[in-house]
Amino acid sequence: NNCTSCIDTAEKILNGDNYECRLCTHYHNKCVRCSQRCTQCDEGYVLSSAGSCEAISSCSGVGCATCSGSSCTSCVSGYFSDGSCHLCNSITSCSVISCGSLTYSTCLSCNDGTYPLGSAGSVTCQACHSSCKTCFGATDNMCLSCHPGSYWDSSTNRCLPCTIIPGCQSGSLTCSSSFYQTCSNCEPGYFASSSSTSCIPCGTIANCASVNCTGGTRICTTCLDGYGGDGTPTCTACPT
Repeated sequence: NNCTSCIDTAEKILNGDNYECRLCTHYHNKCVRCSQRCTQCDEGYVLSSAGSCEAISSCSGVGCATCSGSSCTSCVSGYFSDGSCHLCNSITSCSVISCGSLTYSTCLSCNDGTYPLGSAGSVTCQACHSSCKTCFGATDNMCLSCHPGSYWDSSTNRCLPCTIIPGCQSGSLTCSSSFYQTCSNCEPGYFASSSSTSCIPCGTIANCASVNCTGGTRICTTCLDGYGGDGTPTCTACPT
């Protein structure tokens, strides 16, 4: 299954060829919004410069950033003040929200796969074209960055597919242009060239059912029935 959108407390990540949703608590158990890092913490916690959620101890109010005595003078990101701090209403796919009341929320930063749309004070996050990882508009010629397996063409702002490398594992192909691509992981039975620009077949080993190789050294992982030598370069007949 390929996830197209996630709940507000999760982010969309690439796993192989498919997208899945990962809860923001992956970063910290008090994280409530995220985009490749925690961007907002739960009530009673504040986001630190290191990206973790720390309990508010110096200020008594929930969501309070600074205090004067027992009074809160400013709120942390994602909260608004009416004498005390309250959590802003959520905006789908938004990682950083600002608001002035429960009815006035705007998005300051959208998650990957979405872009900001609207005027100041009423910005929401809209879906990019499926070919774009990040974008500044909805069509395929408004990409800013691309998914693995494609590259950004600066003349058209489009994401174009990489040239296929035979033997390259799914999700391991990257490229910076139509003529330069690399493979981070080759399929079983192949090994990467020194420049990682091609996957070279391991070749065969007599009486071997499955060959593996690293840097050109061939190893039989499984010999045929009646032969021994699993994990070595040769398979020899078992004694009768």
